[in-house]
Amino acid sequence: MSDLLQRRKRESTKIISFHIPPHLLKMIDELVEQGVFTNRSAAIRYFLAKGLAEWQQIMQSRAKMVVGYR
Repeated sequence: MSDLLQRRKRESTKIISFHIPPHLLKMIDELVEQGVFTNRSAAIRYFLAKGLAEWQQIMQSRAKMVVGYR
């Protein structure tokens, strides 16, 4: 990856720090070792995005249920 692409990627993301249970980290590391993801960050970004998208769908469904109830 070129220096320019690396800089753009860094500029478009934010660094956060959090605690993760060892068993989840082990699962992520296994996926990285298998080549499913290039690194831990890629895996965490993927699962975070999937989880947030799922949560958004749940909230939208609940909103439709409330509107439909009225």
